[in-house]
Amino acid sequence: MLELGTSHNRWLVERQFIRMAGADCDPQLAARIKMEIVAENLSFVRQIRHLERSIGTSADQLHALLQELVPEE
Repeated sequence: MLELGTSHNRWLVERQFIRMAGADCDPQLAARIKMEIVAENLSFVRQIRHLERSIGTSADQLHALLQELVPEE
């Protein structure tokens, strides 16, 4: 979902990802998303930086497990 939203600059999809993977995300789902990001070697940081510019969000809005993948600037 994140790849689709950021690669096509679809704000609706980008916002949906933030809602899905946000602070209220089920911890098991967040762990699964994190595992997939690491296993697939996805460009997660680049995509999150894109979201920050595109829809004015920040990595702080992600679930804590996913925030671990994004270095602080």
